Amino acid sequence: MKRKSLQLKELRTALLRKQQETTDKAKAEKREFTPEEQQELDNQDDEIADLDTQIETAERNEARELRMASLTATSVGQGFHGGDLGESSEQREVNNIQKRFSFSKALREASAGKLEGVEKEVNDMALKEAASLNLDFKSTDRSFSIPSYMMRATTQSVTGDAGAFGGALVPTDIRMVNDFVPKLFLEDLGANLLTGLTGNLSLPINKSFELDWLDENEAVTLKASEFSGPTLKPKRAAAGVMISNQLMLQSSVDVEALIINQFRSAAKRAIERAAINGNGLKQPLGLLNVPGINLSAVTAAKTPEYADILELKGLVRDADSTDISLGFLSDNVLASVLEGVKKDAGSGRFLLEEGKLGGMKHVASSLVPELAGNHPLIYGDWSQMTVGQWGGAQFTVDPFTQAGSGAIVVYVNLYANVIIALPKAFAVNKFLTA
Repeated sequence: MKRKSLQLKELRTALLRKQQETTDKAKAEKREFTPEEQQELDNQDDEIADLDTQIETAERNEARELRMASLTATSVGQGFHGGDLGESSEQREVNNIQKRFSFSKALREASAGKLEGVEKEVNDMALKEAASLNLDFKSTDRSFSIPSYMMRATTQSVTGDAGAFGGALVPTDIRMVNDFVPKLFLEDLGANLLTGLTGNLSLPINKSFELDWLDENEAVTLKASEFSGPTLKPKRAAAGVMISNQLMLQSSVDVEALIINQFRSAAKRAIERAAINGNGLKQPLGLLNVPGINLSAVTAAKTPEYADILELKGLVRDADSTDISLGFLSDNVLASVLEGVKKDAGSGRFLLEEGKLGGMKHVASSLVPELAGNHPLIYGDWSQMTVGQWGGAQFTVDPFTQAGSGAIVVYVNLYANVIIALPKAFAVNKFLTA
Protein backbone atom coordinates (compact mmCIF):
# COMPACT_ATOMS: atom_id res chain seq x y z
CA MET A 1 0.00 0.00 0.00
CA LYS A 2 1.61 3.23 -1.13
CA ARG A 3 -0.04 6.41 0.04
CA LYS A 4 -0.60 9.30 -2.34
CA SER A 5 1.27 11.68 -0.03
CA LEU A 6 4.41 9.55 -0.34
CA GLN A 7 4.21 9.58 -4.12
CA LEU A 8 3.83 13.36 -4.09
CA LYS A 9 6.78 13.72 -1.74
CA GLU A 10 8.91 11.63 -4.08
CA LEU A 11 8.05 13.99 -6.95
CA ARG A 12 8.92 17.00 -4.80
CA THR A 13 12.25 15.43 -3.82
CA ALA A 14 13.09 14.80 -7.46
CA LEU A 15 12.46 18.48 -8.29
CA LEU A 16 14.56 19.66 -5.36
CA ARG A 17 17.42 17.45 -6.52
CA LYS A 18 17.22 18.93 -10.03
CA GLN A 19 17.38 22.42 -8.54
CA GLN A 20 20.38 21.39 -6.45
CA GLU A 21 22.16 20.04 -9.55
CA THR A 22 21.57 23.30 -11.43
CA THR A 23 22.78 25.36 -8.46
CA ASP A 24 25.89 23.21 -7.93
CA LYS A 25 26.78 23.43 -11.62
CA ALA A 26 26.59 27.24 -11.60
CA LYS A 27 28.67 27.44 -8.41
CA ALA A 28 31.30 25.07 -9.80
CA GLU A 29 31.60 27.22 -12.92
CA LYS A 30 31.59 30.43 -10.81
CA ARG A 31 28.82 32.09 -12.75
CA GLU A 32 25.23 33.28 -12.50
CA PHE A 33 22.31 31.21 -13.78
CA THR A 34 21.67 31.37 -17.51
CA PRO A 35 18.24 32.73 -18.57
CA GLU A 36 17.17 29.19 -19.41
CA GLU A 37 18.32 27.87 -16.03
CA GLN A 38 16.60 30.71 -14.20
CA GLN A 39 13.34 30.03 -16.03
CA GLU A 40 13.60 26.31 -15.24
CA LEU A 41 14.24 27.03 -11.56
CA ASP A 42 11.25 29.40 -11.41
CA ASN A 43 9.02 26.78 -13.03
CA GLN A 44 10.24 24.18 -10.57
CA ASP A 45 9.50 26.56 -7.69
CA ASP A 46 5.91 26.78 -8.89
CA GLU A 47 5.66 22.98 -9.19
CA ILE A 48 7.12 22.50 -5.71
CA ALA A 49 4.68 25.01 -4.21
CA ASP A 50 1.82 23.19 -5.91
CA LEU A 51 3.11 19.84 -4.64
CA ASP A 52 3.34 21.24 -1.10
CA THR A 53 -0.35 22.10 -1.26
CA GLN A 54 -1.24 18.67 -2.68
CA ILE A 55 0.83 16.90 -0.02
CA GLU A 56 -0.85 18.82 2.78
CA THR A 57 -4.28 17.95 1.38
CA ALA A 58 -3.34 14.30 0.84
CA GLU A 59 -2.01 13.94 4.39
CA ARG A 60 -5.22 15.41 5.83
CA ASN A 61 -7.31 13.01 3.75
CA GLU A 62 -5.17 10.03 4.73
CA ALA A 63 -5.32 10.96 8.41
CA ARG A 64 -9.10 11.26 8.10
CA GLU A 65 -9.33 7.83 6.45
CA LEU A 66 -7.22 6.29 9.20
CA ARG A 67 -9.41 7.86 11.87
CA MET A 68 -12.49 6.42 10.21
CA ALA A 69 -10.74 3.08 9.73
CA SER A 70 -10.01 2.96 13.45
CA LEU A 71 -13.77 3.05 14.00
CA THR A 72 -14.75 0.61 11.28
CA ALA A 73 -11.79 -1.73 10.72
CA THR A 74 -12.20 -4.92 12.70
CA SER A 75 -10.18 -7.96 13.61
CA VAL A 76 -11.79 -11.34 13.96
CA GLY A 77 -13.55 -10.32 17.14
CA GLN A 78 -15.13 -7.13 15.69
CA GLY A 79 -13.44 -5.22 18.49
CA PHE A 80 -13.28 -1.44 18.73
CA HIS A 81 -9.81 -0.01 18.11
CA GLY A 82 -8.99 3.40 19.43
CA GLY A 83 -6.23 5.48 17.87
CA ASP A 84 -3.40 7.37 19.52
CA LEU A 85 -3.66 11.02 18.56
CA GLY A 86 0.06 11.39 19.23
CA GLU A 87 1.07 8.80 16.64
CA SER A 88 2.45 9.69 13.24
CA SER A 89 0.36 8.98 10.16
CA GLU A 90 2.82 6.21 9.22
CA GLN A 91 2.48 4.55 12.62
CA ARG A 92 -1.29 4.83 12.50
CA GLU A 93 -1.30 3.10 9.14
CA VAL A 94 0.90 0.29 10.47
CA ASN A 95 -1.39 -0.10 13.48
CA ASN A 96 -4.42 -0.20 11.20
CA ILE A 97 -2.85 -3.00 9.14
CA GLN A 98 -2.10 -4.96 12.30
CA LYS A 99 -5.66 -4.59 13.51
CA ARG A 100 -7.17 -5.78 10.24
CA PHE A 101 -4.82 -8.73 9.79
CA SER A 102 -6.43 -12.09 10.58
CA PHE A 103 -4.22 -15.09 11.20
CA SER A 104 -6.96 -17.63 10.55
CA LYS A 105 -7.96 -15.84 7.34
CA ALA A 106 -4.33 -15.99 6.19
CA LEU A 107 -4.31 -19.73 6.91
CA ARG A 108 -7.49 -20.25 4.90
CA GLU A 109 -6.25 -18.25 1.95
CA ALA A 110 -2.82 -19.90 1.97
CA SER A 111 -4.53 -23.29 2.07
CA ALA A 112 -6.47 -22.28 -1.04
CA GLY A 113 -3.30 -21.03 -2.68
CA LYS A 114 -4.10 -17.32 -2.87
CA LEU A 115 -3.59 -14.48 -0.40
CA GLU A 116 -5.74 -11.38 -0.73
CA GLY A 117 -6.27 -8.02 0.92
CA VAL A 118 -4.32 -7.02 4.01
CA GLU A 119 -3.02 -10.58 4.47
CA LYS A 120 -1.23 -10.34 1.10
CA GLU A 121 0.03 -6.90 2.00
CA VAL A 122 1.51 -8.15 5.28
CA ASN A 123 3.09 -11.13 3.49
CA ASP A 124 4.72 -8.86 0.89
CA MET A 125 6.21 -6.68 3.62
CA ALA A 126 7.58 -9.73 5.43
CA LEU A 127 9.18 -11.18 2.29
CA LYS A 128 10.83 -7.86 1.51
CA GLU A 129 12.21 -7.69 5.05
CA ALA A 130 13.43 -11.30 4.94
CA ALA A 131 15.19 -10.70 1.61
CA SER A 132 17.03 -7.72 3.10
CA LEU A 133 18.26 -10.01 5.91
CA ASN A 134 19.20 -12.89 3.56
CA LEU A 135 16.72 -15.16 5.36
CA ASP A 136 15.34 -18.15 3.49
CA PHE A 137 11.67 -17.15 3.36
CA LYS A 138 10.78 -18.92 0.13
CA SER A 139 7.44 -17.69 -1.14
CA THR A 140 4.99 -20.25 -2.45
CA ASP A 141 1.28 -20.21 -3.23
CA ARG A 142 0.61 -21.93 0.09
CA SER A 143 2.78 -19.89 2.43
CA PHE A 144 2.58 -16.55 4.13
CA SER A 145 4.91 -14.56 6.36
CA ILE A 146 4.59 -11.86 8.97
CA PRO A 147 7.22 -9.12 9.47
CA SER A 148 9.21 -8.59 12.64
CA TYR A 149 7.19 -5.58 13.80
CA MET A 150 4.15 -7.87 14.08
CA MET A 151 6.01 -10.46 16.13
CA ARG A 152 6.31 -8.57 19.36
CA ALA A 153 4.94 -5.40 20.92
CA THR A 154 7.39 -3.02 22.55
CA THR A 155 5.14 -2.12 25.48
CA GLN A 156 4.05 -5.51 26.74
CA SER A 157 3.89 -6.20 30.45
CA VAL A 158 2.23 -8.73 32.67
CA THR A 159 -0.40 -6.29 33.90
CA GLY A 160 -0.64 -3.92 30.96
CA ASP A 161 -1.97 -6.17 28.23
CA ALA A 162 -5.50 -6.93 29.44
CA GLY A 163 -4.23 -10.07 31.12
CA ALA A 164 -2.90 -11.83 28.02
CA PHE A 165 0.27 -12.71 29.91
CA GLY A 166 -1.41 -12.92 33.28
CA GLY A 167 -3.30 -16.09 32.51
CA ALA A 168 -6.24 -15.17 30.27
CA LEU A 169 -6.36 -17.77 27.52
CA VAL A 170 -8.60 -15.78 25.18
CA PRO A 171 -8.17 -12.01 24.85
CA THR A 172 -11.19 -10.02 23.75
CA ASP A 173 -9.40 -8.68 20.67
CA ILE A 174 -6.72 -10.41 18.62
CA ARG A 175 -3.69 -8.52 17.39
CA MET A 176 -0.77 -10.49 16.01
CA VAL A 177 1.71 -7.91 17.24
CA ASN A 178 0.74 -8.69 20.82
CA ASP A 179 0.35 -12.42 20.57
CA PHE A 180 2.86 -14.32 18.48
CA VAL A 181 5.88 -14.12 20.80
CA PRO A 182 4.65 -13.71 24.39
CA LYS A 183 6.66 -12.27 27.25
CA LEU A 184 9.39 -14.70 28.30
CA PHE A 185 9.96 -15.60 31.94
CA LEU A 186 13.62 -14.84 31.21
CA GLU A 187 12.60 -11.23 30.69
CA ASP A 188 11.03 -11.21 34.15
CA LEU A 189 14.52 -12.02 35.43
CA GLY A 190 16.03 -9.19 33.38
CA ALA A 191 17.24 -10.86 30.17
CA ASN A 192 17.28 -8.70 27.04
CA LEU A 193 14.99 -9.36 24.05
CA LEU A 194 16.11 -7.83 20.75
CA THR A 195 13.82 -8.09 17.74
CA GLY A 196 14.14 -6.96 14.14
CA LEU A 197 17.89 -7.66 14.06
CA THR A 198 19.88 -7.32 10.85
CA GLY A 199 23.12 -9.22 10.31
CA ASN A 200 25.24 -10.56 13.16
CA LEU A 201 25.27 -8.68 16.46
CA SER A 202 28.53 -8.38 18.41
CA LEU A 203 28.21 -7.88 22.16
CA PRO A 204 31.39 -6.03 23.25
CA ILE A 205 32.80 -6.71 26.70
CA ASN A 206 35.36 -4.23 28.00
CA LYS A 207 38.09 -6.17 29.80
CA SER A 208 39.32 -4.34 32.87
CA PHE A 209 42.83 -3.02 33.25
CA GLU A 210 44.82 -1.98 36.30
CA LEU A 211 46.25 1.37 37.44
CA ASP A 212 49.96 1.49 38.33
CA TRP A 213 51.42 3.43 41.23
CA LEU A 214 54.15 5.75 39.91
CA ASP A 215 56.64 8.31 41.09
CA GLU A 216 55.70 11.95 40.73
CA ASN A 217 57.19 12.40 37.26
CA GLU A 218 57.37 8.78 36.12
CA ALA A 219 56.01 8.12 32.62
CA VAL A 220 52.76 6.25 32.24
CA THR A 221 52.85 3.00 30.30
CA LEU A 222 49.91 2.97 27.90
CA LYS A 223 47.62 -0.04 28.05
CA ALA A 224 45.12 -1.16 25.45
CA SER A 225 41.57 -1.47 26.68
CA GLU A 226 40.51 -4.63 24.88
CA PHE A 227 36.93 -4.93 23.74
CA SER A 228 35.79 -8.42 22.91
CA GLY A 229 32.64 -10.42 23.22
CA PRO A 230 30.44 -13.06 21.65
CA THR A 231 28.57 -12.60 18.40
CA LEU A 232 24.86 -13.26 18.09
CA LYS A 233 24.07 -15.08 14.83
CA PRO A 234 20.65 -16.33 13.72
CA LYS A 235 19.63 -19.97 14.14
CA ARG A 236 16.52 -21.50 12.59
CA ALA A 237 13.70 -22.89 14.69
CA ALA A 238 10.79 -24.71 13.06
CA ALA A 239 7.70 -26.65 14.04
CA GLY A 240 4.57 -28.14 12.54
CA VAL A 241 1.04 -28.34 13.91
CA MET A 242 -2.13 -29.98 12.63
CA ILE A 243 -5.29 -27.84 12.65
CA SER A 244 -8.74 -29.11 11.74
CA ASN A 245 -10.43 -27.56 8.74
CA GLN A 246 -13.58 -27.02 10.77
CA LEU A 247 -11.64 -25.06 13.40
CA MET A 248 -9.85 -23.00 10.76
CA LEU A 249 -13.11 -22.05 9.02
CA GLN A 250 -14.48 -20.49 12.21
CA SER A 251 -14.13 -16.74 12.60
CA SER A 252 -14.63 -16.09 16.28
CA VAL A 253 -12.15 -14.43 18.60
CA ASP A 254 -11.84 -17.63 20.64
CA VAL A 255 -10.81 -19.72 17.64
CA GLU A 256 -8.35 -17.10 16.38
CA ALA A 257 -6.77 -16.96 19.83
CA LEU A 258 -6.62 -20.74 20.06
CA ILE A 259 -4.77 -21.07 16.76
CA ILE A 260 -2.33 -18.28 17.56
CA ASN A 261 -1.71 -19.67 21.04
CA GLN A 262 -0.56 -22.98 19.55
CA PHE A 263 2.21 -21.14 17.72
CA ARG A 264 3.05 -18.60 20.41
CA SER A 265 3.43 -21.36 23.00
CA ALA A 266 5.70 -23.33 20.68
CA ALA A 267 7.86 -20.27 20.00
CA LYS A 268 8.09 -19.44 23.70
CA ARG A 269 9.05 -22.99 24.68
CA ALA A 270 11.66 -23.28 21.93
CA ILE A 271 13.40 -20.03 22.85
CA GLU A 272 13.34 -20.51 26.62
CA ARG A 273 14.31 -24.18 26.60
CA ALA A 274 17.28 -23.44 24.35
CA ALA A 275 18.29 -20.41 26.43
CA ILE A 276 18.59 -22.61 29.50
CA ASN A 277 20.01 -25.88 28.16
CA GLY A 278 20.57 -25.63 24.39
CA ASN A 279 23.34 -27.84 23.01
CA GLY A 280 25.02 -25.13 20.91
CA LEU A 281 24.83 -27.20 17.72
CA LYS A 282 21.59 -26.63 15.84
CA GLN A 283 20.22 -25.04 19.00
CA PRO A 284 21.56 -21.93 20.72
CA LEU A 285 24.12 -22.62 23.44
CA GLY A 286 22.14 -22.66 26.67
CA LEU A 287 23.25 -21.12 29.94
CA LEU A 288 23.88 -24.47 31.65
CA ASN A 289 26.37 -25.40 28.91
CA VAL A 290 28.22 -22.10 28.53
CA PRO A 291 31.95 -22.33 29.36
CA GLY A 292 33.12 -19.90 32.01
CA ILE A 293 30.07 -19.78 34.28
CA ASN A 294 30.82 -20.25 37.97
CA LEU A 295 30.19 -23.77 39.25
CA SER A 296 29.30 -24.75 42.79
CA ALA A 297 31.82 -26.75 44.79
CA VAL A 298 29.04 -29.29 45.32
CA THR A 299 29.67 -32.30 43.05
CA ALA A 300 27.31 -34.92 44.53
CA ALA A 301 23.55 -34.96 45.02
CA LYS A 302 22.38 -33.22 48.18
CA THR A 303 19.30 -31.56 49.62
CA PRO A 304 19.34 -27.75 49.47
CA GLU A 305 20.51 -25.65 52.41
CA TYR A 306 20.89 -21.95 53.05
CA ALA A 307 24.64 -22.35 52.54
CA ASP A 308 24.00 -23.40 48.92
CA ILE A 309 22.16 -20.14 48.28
CA LEU A 310 24.93 -18.08 49.83
CA GLU A 311 27.58 -19.97 47.87
CA LEU A 312 26.07 -19.04 44.49
CA LYS A 313 25.69 -15.40 45.51
CA GLY A 314 29.30 -15.36 46.67
CA LEU A 315 30.60 -16.90 43.44
CA VAL A 316 29.00 -14.17 41.35
CA ARG A 317 30.10 -11.45 43.76
CA ASP A 318 33.70 -12.72 43.86
CA ALA A 319 33.86 -12.80 40.05
CA ASP A 320 33.48 -8.98 40.03
CA SER A 321 30.62 -9.31 37.58
CA THR A 322 27.84 -6.82 37.12
CA ASP A 323 24.79 -6.75 39.40
CA ILE A 324 22.07 -5.11 37.31
CA SER A 325 19.41 -7.86 37.34
CA LEU A 326 20.41 -10.46 39.89
CA GLY A 327 18.03 -13.36 40.47
CA PHE A 328 17.57 -17.12 40.83
CA LEU A 329 16.03 -19.62 38.40
CA SER A 330 14.97 -23.18 39.18
CA ASP A 331 12.42 -25.76 38.11
CA ASN A 332 9.06 -26.03 39.85
CA VAL A 333 10.03 -29.14 41.81
CA LEU A 334 13.03 -27.48 43.44
CA ALA A 335 10.97 -24.36 44.11
CA SER A 336 8.48 -26.42 46.09
CA VAL A 337 11.32 -27.97 48.10
CA LEU A 338 12.89 -24.57 48.81
CA GLU A 339 9.58 -23.32 50.16
CA GLY A 340 9.66 -26.08 52.77
CA VAL A 341 13.32 -25.84 53.87
CA LYS A 342 13.92 -23.69 56.94
CA LYS A 343 16.60 -21.04 56.71
CA ASP A 344 17.85 -21.85 60.22
CA ALA A 345 16.70 -23.52 63.40
CA GLY A 346 15.32 -20.51 65.23
CA SER A 347 13.88 -17.83 62.92
CA GLY A 348 11.00 -19.84 61.50
CA ARG A 349 11.86 -18.48 58.03
CA PHE A 350 12.08 -20.59 54.88
CA LEU A 351 14.58 -20.39 52.03
CA LEU A 352 11.97 -19.35 49.47
CA GLU A 353 9.34 -16.89 50.65
CA GLU A 354 7.09 -14.60 48.62
CA GLY A 355 9.09 -15.07 45.45
CA LYS A 356 12.41 -14.26 47.13
CA LEU A 357 15.33 -16.65 47.53
CA GLY A 358 18.17 -15.42 49.67
CA GLY A 359 16.63 -11.96 49.45
CA MET A 360 16.77 -12.01 45.64
CA LYS A 361 14.11 -12.49 42.97
CA HIS A 362 13.28 -16.11 42.13
CA VAL A 363 11.52 -17.53 39.06
CA ALA A 364 10.52 -21.16 38.59
CA SER A 365 9.78 -22.87 35.26
CA SER A 366 9.05 -26.40 34.08
CA LEU A 367 11.45 -25.69 31.18
CA VAL A 368 14.44 -25.88 33.52
CA PRO A 369 15.63 -29.48 32.94
CA GLU A 370 16.55 -32.18 35.40
CA LEU A 371 20.22 -33.16 35.14
CA ALA A 372 20.73 -36.84 35.93
CA GLY A 373 17.81 -36.67 38.37
CA ASN A 374 19.07 -33.50 40.07
CA HIS A 375 17.51 -30.04 39.98
CA PRO A 376 19.85 -27.18 38.97
CA LEU A 377 19.70 -23.80 40.65
CA ILE A 378 20.98 -20.84 38.62
CA TYR A 379 21.90 -17.43 39.99
CA GLY A 380 23.26 -14.43 38.17
CA ASP A 381 22.88 -11.11 36.44
CA TRP A 382 20.29 -11.87 33.77
CA SER A 383 20.96 -8.65 31.90
CA GLN A 384 24.00 -10.49 30.54
CA MET A 385 21.68 -12.83 28.60
CA THR A 386 20.42 -11.60 25.23
CA VAL A 387 17.69 -13.24 23.15
CA GLY A 388 17.78 -12.05 19.54
CA GLN A 389 15.31 -12.49 16.70
CA TRP A 390 15.81 -11.80 13.01
CA GLY A 391 12.91 -10.91 10.74
CA GLY A 392 9.42 -12.25 11.31
CA ALA A 393 8.06 -15.76 10.81
CA GLN A 394 7.07 -17.79 7.78
CA PHE A 395 4.10 -20.16 7.74
CA THR A 396 3.65 -22.87 5.12
CA VAL A 397 0.27 -24.59 4.80
CA ASP A 398 -0.05 -28.20 3.65
CA PRO A 399 -3.74 -28.90 2.88
CA PHE A 400 -3.10 -32.35 1.38
CA THR A 401 -1.18 -34.64 3.79
CA GLN A 402 -3.99 -34.77 6.38
CA ALA A 403 -6.88 -34.09 4.01
CA GLY A 404 -8.40 -37.47 4.82
CA SER A 405 -8.55 -36.46 8.47
CA GLY A 406 -10.20 -33.12 7.69
CA ALA A 407 -7.16 -31.14 8.74
CA ILE A 408 -4.30 -29.05 7.42
CA VAL A 409 -0.67 -29.07 8.55
CA VAL A 410 0.98 -25.71 9.21
CA TYR A 411 4.76 -25.33 9.45
CA VAL A 412 6.42 -22.27 10.96
CA ASN A 413 10.01 -21.06 10.61
CA LEU A 414 11.63 -18.31 12.66
CA TYR A 415 15.22 -17.21 13.24
CA ALA A 416 16.53 -16.51 16.72
CA ASN A 417 19.47 -17.11 19.04
CA VAL A 418 20.50 -16.72 22.66
CA ILE A 419 23.89 -15.63 23.94
CA ILE A 420 25.57 -14.91 27.27
CA ALA A 421 27.75 -11.82 27.09
CA LEU A 422 29.53 -12.34 30.42
CA PRO A 423 29.54 -15.98 31.64
CA LYS A 424 31.14 -15.16 34.99
CA ALA A 425 28.02 -13.17 35.86
CA PHE A 426 26.27 -16.53 36.50
CA ALA A 427 26.71 -19.38 38.97
CA VAL A 428 25.00 -22.77 39.04
CA ASN A 429 24.58 -25.70 41.40
CA LYS A 430 23.68 -28.80 39.35
CA PHE A 431 23.35 -31.27 42.21
CA LEU A 432 20.40 -30.27 44.35
CA THR A 433 17.78 -32.95 44.95
CA ALA A 434 14.15 -32.96 45.86
